[in-house]
Amino acid sequence: MKTIFILLLFISPVVPLNLYFAGSWYSLLHSYSIAMVFGIFSYVYFTNTLILSARISFVDKILGNDRVLRIHAALAQTALFFAILHVTFKLVYSFTINVTILAGIIAFILFLLLMTLTVLYMNAGVFSRFKLTDRVNGFFKNRFLIDYSNVKLLHNGTVAAVLLIAFHCIGAASTAESSLRGTVMGGWTTIAVLIWIYHKIVRPFRNKRSRWKICSVKKVAGNIVEMKMENRNDKLFKGRAGQYAYFSFISKHCGREEHPFTISSLPGRSDVTITVKQLGDYTRRLENVQPGVTALIDGPYGKFVPPEGVPCLFIAGGIGITPFIPITEEKKINRETAPVFLIWSVRDSKELFCKDTFETIQSEYPWFTFNSVVTKNDNGQSSGKRIDKTLISSLVNKNLFSELHVYICGPASLRIAMTTLLKNLGVNGTRIHSERFD
Repeated sequence: MKTIFILLLFISPVVPLNLYFAGSWYSLLHSYSIAMVFGIFSYVYFTNTLILSARISFVDKILGNDRVLRIHAALAQTALFFAILHVTFKLVYSFTINVTILAGIIAFILFLLLMTLTVLYMNAGVFSRFKLTDRVNGFFKNRFLIDYSNVKLLHNGTVAAVLLIAFHCIGAASTAESSLRGTVMGGWTTIAVLIWIYHKIVRPFRNKRSRWKICSVKKVAGNIVEMKMENRNDKLFKGRAGQYAYFSFISKHCGREEHPFTISSLPGRSDVTITVKQLGDYTRRLENVQPGVTALIDGPYGKFVPPEGVPCLFIAGGIGITPFIPITEEKKINRETAPVFLIWSVRDSKELFCKDTFETIQSEYPWFTFNSVVTKNDNGQSSGKRIDKTLISSLVNKNLFSELHVYICGPASLRIAMTTLLKNLGVNGTRIHSERFD
């Protein structure tokens, strides 16, 4: 299903291409026609990116929302590439200015600007390694208040760019030749915009009516905060252990920004708990949020849900332990007997905020094995300990590797290293699961 869905996203321009060139495919070699082909691909891909940004539940069930966002980014980059080719070939053939062409030019500039800001500020971890881009980001942040949250807000300008490019496409002479072409191209955009409106306007309104409120905020470790919310109407929060949701808190201390956090409490209850590590400006402000504050919750999302009755290996890095808290509790409640191994790696022993819980489960249930790895000593020096082949082999019987399901949650470096190591141990790559929140 994943492969089919992704394939359909990328070959979807074939539908309008057939409307424009059926019976005259020989004309594709003309520079004017080539420009049209690139334009159609760009138009469809940009429209599809808008659809993918709307957190559609059935798409999340197929791919997982973190993968949807990566595909969204890949489609947008591909669309911009085709847009550049479209403009280039148009210039080769002819260049005249009218209202529809002007709309296309403005849309192109807007897409280029939005994508540049997105790459620099919403993917800042990549570019912060370079002194030049880090200084440029700092300058614009201090001088013009351009940061992640503001760029995320500006990112909604994508819908304006899509409307402009739709006007450019529908107003083109080649589209005007057939009412069916105009209907399909216009309908594509209409569907995308309606889905976006539901996501940005209708869904937040519905979430606000759900009436969740903060009932407690406390530090459970040095820089780790636990926030508990309850529903005023005793509405149960549906979902699966291991999933996450998007949270925003109506508080002056953190504004109305929306951020994804893994749910660290069991589903099917009238209270929801998240456990957050203070890593950035927003998460550092969460400890100041007071009880009674309204919380908006959109979710749950994600496919980080282990199957029942099969041997599992869970590998967590730092705050990546949060999905495994409810997952382990749920397996305990369901009285599963298949072996479960949990390895939790942290830099500082102070980060092991729920170590006692896992050790208690291990002492009471023979199917559960827990091991913590602290990579730094009290003086900050390397302890020489890490998750490696020797550790995993000592915990997991080699006869289980062929049927083992592995779930990894942590930094990218951990995910990459563990995936390679586990494949070398004989674990099937299709049974190695992870979600990316960075």
